Amino acid sequence: IRFTVVSEPPDDDDEGECEDIGIAFVSVRDILINHKDVIDHDIPIFDANNEKEEIGSLNVTVQCLSALEAVEKEMQIDGTF
Repeated sequence: IRFTVVSEPPDDDDEGECEDIGIAFVSVRDILINHKDVIDHDIPIFDANNEKEEIGSLNVTVQCLSALEAVEKEMQIDGTF
């Protein structure tokens, strides 16, 4: 799951555009492999123009384990994938 951190245009700039500042990621695959949701976890934010440069952190909660396990179970039924 990709998170994008953006800056808001100034209030006095009517035509201002939001600007991508940084990006952060949570691996759905890791959630399924570890059998654990991501709860109140700090993940690194990387510069949008240089993904190797860490510029901060973002506190996130991603609760999707039960949905992922249900999909995985469906895929293991005979006659399916």
